[in-house]
Amino acid sequence: MKVVGSKMISELENDSEKAEFEPIECVWIPLRKSLKIFLEIPGIFQEIINYITKLSIVDNIISNLTQGSLWKSMKIVNTIGQVTLPLYVFYDELETGNALGSHASTNKFGATYAEIGALPPKIAARLDSILFCSLINAKDKSEAENNEVFDDLIKELNFLATHGIQINVQGRNYNVKFRLVLIVGDNLGLNQILGFVDCFNSDYFCRICKVTAEECHKLVSEDVSKLRNLENYETDVKEKNSLMTGIKEPCCFNGVNYYHVTKNVFLDVLHDYLEGVCTYTLHALIKTFTKDKKYNISLHVLNLLIQDFDYGDSPKPPKIAFARLQQHNTLKMSAAEILSLVRYLPIILGPVVPRYDEHWKLLLLLRRIGDILTNHRIIKADIGRLSELITEFNTLYIRFYGDLKPKFHHLVHYPRLLELNGPCFKYSTMRFESRHRRAKQSAGSSSCTKNLLYTIAIKETLKTCQTIHNAMFPSPAIHVPNIISEDKAEKYYESVEIEGTMFKIGKFVVADIQNEVSFGEILQIIRVQDVYYFSMNIYEECSFDSHLHAYIVVYSKSIKMSSKDLPYISSVLSVKHEELHYIVAPYGL
Repeated sequence: MKVVGSKMISELENDSEKAEFEPIECVWIPLRKSLKIFLEIPGIFQEIINYITKLSIVDNIISNLTQGSLWKSMKIVNTIGQVTLPLYVFYDELETGNALGSHASTNKFGATYAEIGALPPKIAARLDSILFCSLINAKDKSEAENNEVFDDLIKELNFLATHGIQINVQGRNYNVKFRLVLIVGDNLGLNQILGFVDCFNSDYFCRICKVTAEECHKLVSEDVSKLRNLENYETDVKEKNSLMTGIKEPCCFNGVNYYHVTKNVFLDVLHDYLEGVCTYTLHALIKTFTKDKKYNISLHVLNLLIQDFDYGDSPKPPKIAFARLQQHNTLKMSAAEILSLVRYLPIILGPVVPRYDEHWKLLLLLRRIGDILTNHRIIKADIGRLSELITEFNTLYIRFYGDLKPKFHHLVHYPRLLELNGPCFKYSTMRFESRHRRAKQSAGSSSCTKNLLYTIAIKETLKTCQTIHNAMFPSPAIHVPNIISEDKAEKYYESVEIEGTMFKIGKFVVADIQNEVSFGEILQIIRVQDVYYFSMNIYEECSFDSHLHAYIVVYSKSIKMSSKDLPYISSVLSVKHEELHYIVAPYGL
């Protein structure tokens, strides 16, 4: 336990109020120890080095932060005995008790995690790759200064950047240094810990640029002249006027070597796009489609279409309540459900909506923006294309539904983030928030709520030890115990997870994107020694139906393909309609 400040508490004593100071404590696990343990797990360090080397020779495709301009501007040079790796730090608050119960907020904590930003997909897919750092009671944090709460973390990050850690891998010693690249979190949490105003209806709320609330309502693309930079940030800090600058206090993390809040910029695709822009836009469009008689679609029919559709492995969106459409301006769904609806509503509703309808165009623009923002790999041309799509989308939204909301404003900065940091989904808070589940389970399994901070920290440490003991990471594939049959040389599986991607019999996958786009229906999964093979029916693209946002395909041939020859992209969805065979991809190919 670490003391990070003090708070004043009042008690009644002999009918008089007595004030006392009580220390504010947090649990802190030194990051240097966690990183050393993690990197010395057999196979991990070499996998990371191989991945970085592989990325360094790829020019046009960007699939990791190390290929972005921000990391390249740091001019990192790795040698045989010394390596520098990028690091993410995540901060968010979590509720371990019943958020609606009588003791709501009693056990609400601020959690800090860290993750290496250059992990191969098969390692990054595991939540164990996210390392626990610290935990503090949320009420206590609100009474302490940011520089007090994060003082140990800042010192630790500077140590890791300057001195690094010594690790031993297969008998060889390495010095590994780390540079903080991004601080990850939701908008409210980040504005609070980075020193910006935390009211998003006020002027200058944006961490990336200086726009007023009025300008935000109409700004359809990024205004480069209003971007925050080192010079105007320092001027604004000296002014000490948050109403005119949007800055409440200097960012404590500017004390971290190689980091500055105006240079290492972050926005979260989960909160801005999925839980923001998508929920507002889908609500407005569904209200339009079901209310306007020209579409001849009732909410009941729409719900039937949504519920009857086969989403494959994606979660099915819930029914949309009439009261929700009338009384609110957003849909009540999880981010994963919203993502399903955005991806598949064009193929669900497209057959009954007139082609070239302008409201339908708004939905297609939303989908095409999502194709880039949720993609795990982008090409450089996507950056300029995304900027054009966002400008067109925001312009059309203003025309139909009025002023843009703050999260629509954040959208205009995403092309810049793609260029700086690579694919947005790779550093989204979605994975980090999933990591909260482990802390909640640790708290829920304890019958005593006294000093939960310490209880959770102890259990986190024990689970880290379990990960090391089991050596879970080096496995090239994690297959479910569902062997259908086997002989001396071959084993047949119903499903298998490879490089973080799940393959199942009956599912459609992307078979080729290098030459012509083609898809494969998996008929058999065969393991020969350590190599997996897929027997597939191949379907080739005939054309792309932009109205339904789906590929029209025809059967081509049957082949047997090694898993090593497949692009590791999430499963695609097969839909048959009016004697045509459609394939819907989760994001742009």
